[in-house]
Amino acid sequence: MGLADIVPGVSGGTMALITGIYEDLIFSINSIEPIAILSSLVKRDFDRFKKLLTKIELVFLINLGLGIIIAIFLASKLIIYALNFFPTYTYSFFFGLILVSAIKIYERIDGQKGFYPILFLIIGIVFAFLVTGLEKLGLLHTPIIIFFSGALAVLAMVLPGISGSFILLIIGQYEYMLNTLHNLSTRFLEASLFVFGAILSLFAFTDALSFILKKYKRKTLAFLTGLMIGALRLPGSKLIYAEQIFQKINFKWNIVTISSTIIFFLIGSIFVFVIEK
Repeated sequence: MGLADIVPGVSGGTMALITGIYEDLIFSINSIEPIAILSSLVKRDFDRFKKLLTKIELVFLINLGLGIIIAIFLASKLIIYALNFFPTYTYSFFFGLILVSAIKIYERIDGQKGFYPILFLIIGIVFAFLVTGLEKLGLLHTPIIIFFSGALAVLAMVLPGISGSFILLIIGQYEYMLNTLHNLSTRFLEASLFVFGAILSLFAFTDALSFILKKYKRKTLAFLTGLMIGALRLPGSKLIYAEQIFQKINFKWNIVTISSTIIFFLIGSIFVFVIEK
């Protein structure tokens, strides 16, 4: 999830769906009651504090959180390097990964697909297709913008198909926040505002999503699958217009680059089957 969250166009939520932990993730986050926990600590009601903690899947969330944080800090430079020097192969890998995953996840929907799951699948496709086609906005790096950037990025991160880093790219905060990540000593305030916005958004959004997943599971899974398919517009457009987009590295389509791109697409596709095994 951490690796995916760094790449504009790939969602951490997509990775959670692929690996089969998406529902666990949403329900685990939703089980946390931050206000009640803080209140019990302030009132020194340690019995209530312990009860609130026992409701939380702490081991699951700690392992997942550590994996995401370590990947973001250690692998962000590697991902940026891959996107800068081997962009077509990187996007081709993720295209294969997401496409096959979407098919596999749609197959997991229990029972007959029926009218409503297909309808929600189409809605998801259209919504993600439109979002990934948005033009970049040149917003300033003010405290309010940074706060809402964190809120939007996490909201998008949790939704499969909608990339948090891509949302940051659209609102002109992606490179700035990536540099903030590697300059925490001088940009601690900006990082804190971003994280605070992200945390508030995470708890507010997962509460609603948890309710929807419990009550309308089949329709929700169909919609989430649609988001993944619609979001293929971004890596797909990067590949179709590669010669124009990646002129800085003098990229040209030829037998070698076409073959390599197909190979990385197949690697991404096969990776899904490996995870399932």
